Amino acid sequence: MRTVPPLPARHRRSGRGRVPFFLLFVLGLTALLAGPLAGGASGEVSGGCTATLKGQDVGPRSSTKPADAIDVDAKDEIVATATSSAPITGYKVQLEAGGFKWTVARGTASGNSWQRSVSVDKYASHGVGLYKVIGISTGPGACTGAVLVNVKGKGPLTTTAGLVGAALTGLGGIGIVTSAVRAVRRGVPASARGGALALLILPPMMIVGMGGSGSVPSSTPADHQRGRAWRLRLSPLAVLSGGVGGLGVVVLLQQYAVAYPTRGLALTGIGGGVLLGLLATNLLPLLFRGPAERSAPVAAAPEEPLAAAEEVNVVDGETTPAWAPTHTVPATGLPAWAEPDDAADIPVDKLDAGLEVVVFERSGTWAHIRCSNGWSAWVDGPQLVEMTR
Repeated sequence: MRTVPPLPARHRRSGRGRVPFFLLFVLGLTALLAGPLAGGASGEVSGGCTATLKGQDVGPRSSTKPADAIDVDAKDEIVATATSSAPITGYKVQLEAGGFKWTVARGTASGNSWQRSVSVDKYASHGVGLYKVIGISTGPGACTGAVLVNVKGKGPLTTTAGLVGAALTGLGGIGIVTSAVRAVRRGVPASARGGALALLILPPMMIVGMGGSGSVPSSTPADHQRGRAWRLRLSPLAVLSGGVGGLGVVVLLQQYAVAYPTRGLALTGIGGGVLLGLLATNLLPLLFRGPAERSAPVAAAPEEPLAAAEEVNVVDGETTPAWAPTHTVPATGLPAWAEPDDAADIPVDKLDAGLEVVVFERSGTWAHIRCSNGWSAWVDGPQLVEMTR
């Protein structure tokens, strides 16, 4: 009677457990850094002076609420003024968007006030929408004032910033859809893929006016065959596309004067896009893995013939496969995936050099291997070293 050899030194180390922690990290970091996304107290002038922009008092206006923004035309020359009870020696005018500031005017002053005309076209030549204007006075009468301006007179999609925002949003959306389609192909039973893909592509089709006709592929519970076990996927494509798309949405919100792009809003857009990408690659495989797999008992699968290299033994009345390795892992080691064609995802493990395995299934260049402890995975078949007998 032959017995099964001891377990190999290398055991499975799944990377799936890191995925929930990554999701929580992204969500927590976004919530921590975002801060308040709207609001802002009135009285945005500090230091005891008064300030005006385009003849309108800055003091009662919020520097974060779009409703309090001062409307200016892209071709306007707007005048900024500041008056203090003490002498002012110098000043500068800055713009801020997304947490970044740049100076558009500076100069010296005499007396208790200063006035400066600023060309809107000079600083808004590449974009429109919401910007924060900050006036800073120096000297004994030092003070600071800030207010939002809404630059108009150009179509958002005719500006450089608007085109960049639209491009980022489009690229992010395409990447998320591509990643989701891959997830459906890998994790959804073949009989249910039509319905899953229809749900995935129907929203963008409706947005572009193509979703008003035609039937949506559907499947009944009887059609849902048992598919591959669902697992959380951390797709680099989904993460990158979500972040890019989220940033593009923030730029468009600024260009269309819907929201002022604070640093918190930018981080929220990027983090929300990442979570959306991960949700898109995980939700459909979970929903369409089949009712039988989620609730009803699963019928016993027909027995598959053992690989040619595996013999059957009877040990204590039970039938078990004998261990007869066919290949070894190359000297460089070998990454392993849970499913074939999963190279876009993070490998679940890396096999040690020289580890003996059995190849019992192939799919293209992918090889389905089994270790002596029964753990199986998919690897790049051509890299395996065949054992001589």
